[in-house]
Amino acid sequence: SIADSHDANPGDGFALDSGATVLDGIVAATIYIACKDTGTPRSIHEIQDVIGNADRKNIAYYYKFLLREMKIHVPLPVPSNSISRIADKAHLSERTVRKALEILAQVGDNALLSGKNPVSLAAASLYLATIETSEYTTQLRIAIAADVSTVTVRKRCLEIIQLVKESNSQLLAKSMEKTQ
Repeated sequence: SIADSHDANPGDGFALDSGATVLDGIVAATIYIACKDTGTPRSIHEIQDVIGNADRKNIAYYYKFLLREMKIHVPLPVPSNSISRIADKAHLSERTVRKALEILAQVGDNALLSGKNPVSLAAASLYLATIETSEYTTQLRIAIAADVSTVTVRKRCLEIIQLVKESNSQLLAKSMEKTQ
């Protein structure tokens, strides 16, 4: 088995106590992979809370180990998959969720947002949606629900606003060209 044949320590200054710790890490990493594979966004922190014994470094190590050794390819996360979960935790309405999905659709796969944490993009679009739907809430409430910082939410909001303004001005310019 993987647990029996694997003797290396995962990380610097990180010693394994027993085979049970290795198994906990592998089980948690397997659950994490399954969640990613099915499009059910869960953080390592959430998996750690469920498993209990495994720590974050251990889960992350075995996640990478399993992906590499078993040649598993998990799909990239999509921000729209996280919106519903964050909205539920922040107690936001379905109308706000729909507006957040519209905002995400508007910015699409823009290069400015590539490489950004999809959960932070979902959180930012929800915050902007709460403003547009007059369901005011704080950035802190959404940040806690999304498990990101308020600074991250604020930065992603500014980026999304910039992209929406650019796309709206391009649409306006195109419509003006057609009328002339």
